[in-house]
Amino acid sequence: MVKTLDRGLENREIVLDILTEVLEQGAFVHLVLNQALQKYQYLGKADRSFITRAVEGTLEYLIQIDEVINRYSKTKINKMKPFIRSLLRMSVYQILYMDRVPDSAVCNEAVKMAVKRHFS
Repeated sequence: MVKTLDRGLENREIVLDILTEVLEQGAFVHLVLNQALQKYQYLGKADRSFITRAVEGTLEYLIQIDEVINRYSKTKINKMKPFIRSLLRMSVYQILYMDRVPDSAVCNEAVKMAVKRHFS
């Protein structure tokens, strides 16, 4: 069970890095995603599918996701630090659109990533 959670955390970190590069640095999603999948080709098909779906889905529903975050957050999306903004976007996408991912796992992994990158 621990290996699954660690792998889930690793997958989410990869998604987060891709989203940050695309949304904050203006990189092309297909190039960054392909580079990441090439770099992490040791991952299984399910992991690579999760990464692809999370990245593409977050970008596809970005307007709706930002609206949800702005509705419930004291700090508006455009005032957030880039890491937190990408982390919230990715997490909200998983909660709203990825039914097979438990909400509790999304929240737990998001907190772990924030702590790991010193945003506690």
